[in-house]
Formats: sequence, C-alpha cells, structure tokens
Amino acid sequence: MPDSDQMVGVDLGLTHFAVLSDGRVIDSPRFLRRAEMKLKQAQRDLSRKQKGSKNCSSRRSGISPAS
Repeated sequence: MPDSDQMVGVDLGLTHFAVLSDGRVIDSPRFLRRAEMKLKQAQRDLSRKQKGSKNCSSRRSGISPAS
C-alpha cells in the first residue's frame, strides 16, 4: 500500500460497531441475533411435534447437538 498523510479516527461503540472520523458508520454484525431467531423458530417447530416421534427427535437434534 502506498503511504498516505491522511489520518482516520475510529470510535468503537455498542449501537454501531465503529464510527470513523469522516462520518462513515459501520454497523455491528448480527451473528448472535440471527442465531437467536433460528433457535426460536426451531424451538417453535419442536413444540408442535408429538413427543417420542421420529419427527420430534429429528427436530430436537436441530436445536442442540448434545441432546
């Protein structure tokens, strides 16, 4: 990369991942939120299955690999 005389300040925060000194805002990645939504849907699907059925056991494996 070529040398540059420009300097950029970075402010890390909770609502936004980073705000640069030139005004650009970088949003935070939402990995946890997406995982929560998928888990919520999987738990809903499991709750509608009859306990002990093959469908129930396959849905349970989708929620937690340990169970």
